[in-house]
Amino acid sequence: MYQPALGAVIAQHLEQLEGRIAHMYRDTRGYITVGVGHLLATEQDATALAFIHRDTGLAATPDAIRQEYQALSTRPYGQRHGASSFAAHTNLRLPDAEIDTLTRLHIDRFGHELLSLYGPAFDTFTDPIKLALFDMIFNLGLTKLRRGFPRFNQHIHNRNWTAAAKESHRLGISEARNRHVHNLLSG
Repeated sequence: MYQPALGAVIAQHLEQLEGRIAHMYRDTRGYITVGVGHLLATEQDATALAFIHRDTGLAATPDAIRQEYQALSTRPYGQRHGASSFAAHTNLRLPDAEIDTLTRLHIDRFGHELLSLYGPAFDTFTDPIKLALFDMIFNLGLTKLRRGFPRFNQHIHNRNWTAAAKESHRLGISEARNRHVHNLLSG
């Protein structure tokens, strides 16, 4: 599907675009998130992770994690409230090793999903094309990528990278990120 070295490049690429945040925060849509864009859809998702207390380094209890999750869910969010603005309202941190593990799991899962969407041809795509596709699926998820971008997907299947680049624009993300994916696709 992709070489281990490409996995490291994908992780670095996603970290540059998503950021790497050790504390929980609300993303621009209001979802509680941590690490490199890892969605915590429920309190249970949060308590499944090995958070530690910022000041002591001791493991956080499930109750402490739930309390912080609940407290953050009432905080304002949006374009004016970047991830770092939530640091002052959090006491828990996710260790780097945990963030790295979550990122690798995302990359593996998305790699399998991209292979299911584009078939064996995906393995033959150039690294820039793969980076663009990983960014698309990371941001959109498989369902939105499959259903919301039918012309884009048809162009990918046809290896018409220029046309795919023109169809890659997503709403709700920065224009710089959209341009970056466009440039990866159009070479």
